[in-house]
Amino acid sequence: MAEYEEVSRVDTETEEDLVLQRQVKKALEEHDTALKFDAPARKQFAIDRRYAAGRADATWASDANLIGSFIDVLVAFLYARDPDMDCRPAERVDEQPTSDDHAFARTLSLVISRLWKDGRLKKVAKKAIRSSLSVGPGWFKAVMLAKAGRDPQVERDLNDAQENLQRLRATEAAIEDGSVEDREVAVKEVEELIAALEAKVEVIVRSGLAIDFVRAEDIQVSLDVAETSDYLDADFIDQSIYCRKDDLRNRFEMLTDADVKQATCYYQKRPYSEADSNDTYSNADAETGGQFTKGAPGETMGGEGEKAVQFAKIIERWDKRTNLIYTMIDGLKKWAVAPYAPPFSSTRFYPFFQVAMYEVDSERFPQSLSWRLRKLQ
Repeated sequence: MAEYEEVSRVDTETEEDLVLQRQVKKALEEHDTALKFDAPARKQFAIDRRYAAGRADATWASDANLIGSFIDVLVAFLYARDPDMDCRPAERVDEQPTSDDHAFARTLSLVISRLWKDGRLKKVAKKAIRSSLSVGPGWFKAVMLAKAGRDPQVERDLNDAQENLQRLRATEAAIEDGSVEDREVAVKEVEELIAALEAKVEVIVRSGLAIDFVRAEDIQVSLDVAETSDYLDADFIDQSIYCRKDDLRNRFEMLTDADVKQATCYYQKRPYSEADSNDTYSNADAETGGQFTKGAPGETMGGEGEKAVQFAKIIERWDKRTNLIYTMIDGLKKWAVAPYAPPFSSTRFYPFFQVAMYEVDSERFPQSLSWRLRKLQ
């Protein structure tokens, strides 16, 4: 009987489905190969963070966190406030800019400054600079949004009613198919969402500049470039985004409950405390090297046993070879979103920006201030 069911399931898959599965498999294999190649760098990120936090070696003669203090001073000095924006008309041949050109340039200055303020550039830029000083590379992502629904690849919430509407539909669908654990709680959530939408206190659709800080370990540059500073010439750049597994269906309408269960589980590491062993806490997973690790929850995870919060790993690929964006989820054989072109294209294509303070010739990753000052500490 089991064999018959398996054969029937395969027969329902079309040739196009099989081709898409092979395409997703190839993309995930490319991602995993690059991830394993850069695994030593991600381990070094964890070590450098220990230096920056002053926890690298408890036997040092001085336990004053000199490296962390240097980083704090430099961050405050390097990015005190957003730059003053000043646009002006471009030079022309045999013609002078008109008064309209100058007025438009002044308008652009105001608009760009406002976009930076609304996008909270200062907060993101300071985090990127701190990342560069602490672990070597600092990354942030800036994209223009004019959305008719939620963009699952952008972490910062723009707080519009479309997101509540999408969450409402997903919750109602879960109630109908009986996949919720507590139906009464789910019904109550639907009632609250409806009340929020009826109040109309939110903007229906909001557009603007979204700026996200991206952790160094969550960016994977393709291996066709030897140095990550040449990322604009790379074939692809992958960004890893972690979200709760129970939020996947809210983000991606194409996914089913079976897909959510099949997605690989990741767990967030709990905050450090003095009672923890340094070795136990900072032995970062070779594949992630950061805040999330793959596999069953253990003592260093955010919870114990079945109570640990499960996360899924979304992989957003910006592929310069096809000029398309691909969205995958670790453990699934299908796209989370059908491949699409960037809504606002640019000559650089990539929305990622790297801050690198201490580049070294022929080194794939820049050095960190933590690493350079470790002997001084």
